[in-house]
Amino acid sequence: MTSPLKIGVDIDGVLVDTDNIAYLNYCETVLGWNIDYPEFKRSHSWPASTGKTAVDMAVAFRGFLSTSEHSQKPVSGACDFLLKISRKADIFLITARKDTLKDITEEFVNNYLSEISNVTLSMDNHENKTPRLLEYELDYFIDDSITEISKIIEADNLKTQIIPFPTFHIQSDWSKIKNNKNIIWLDVWNHVNDNLDKKQKEAVQKKAWEEISQRICF
Repeated sequence: MTSPLKIGVDIDGVLVDTDNIAYLNYCETVLGWNIDYPEFKRSHSWPASTGKTAVDMAVAFRGFLSTSEHSQKPVSGACDFLLKISRKADIFLITARKDTLKDITEEFVNNYLSEISNVTLSMDNHENKTPRLLEYELDYFIDDSITEISKIIEADNLKTQIIPFPTFHIQSDWSKIKNNKNIIWLDVWNHVNDNLDKKQKEAVQKKAWEEISQRICF
């Protein structure tokens, strides 16, 4: 009997429609924090751009997700196509979210992924997600962070194929890694640009999940 595939999926920006800039705006306007936006653009790091600890960020993130405007809403197409993928694969959710957010993360899983029986949740992978990819022996991993992906592809003897998910919240130069042997570059990236409206962005994200499903399942 053939063993099922093992698919790793990041949460924020890939499964949950999380807007990093909206979150930092919330920290600035609601919590009164000083935000270094150029630093965030450079490092893609919440703590580095706020001067706050990871614990502070987790508490603020819970407040952000509790607002009606920014409550946990799935990325367009994510849940339907992940359900389709789960019929041929075990699913591993690998997130940098702190363990203190486990309840709110499980709430999303229960609300939107309840039909998927084979889900493993790995929390608090802020520094490096690579150990989880190696531990679980993943066939594929989907993430929208160039910072995280750049760390992962440096691992020796990495067998996991990495799929960068289109992001609209952070403008990054992917050219340095897109041709790496472990990277699967989606065709839908050709449609990513700064001028898309909300519906067009959602269409791109849905198309990305459709393409991922086709590549993995067929």
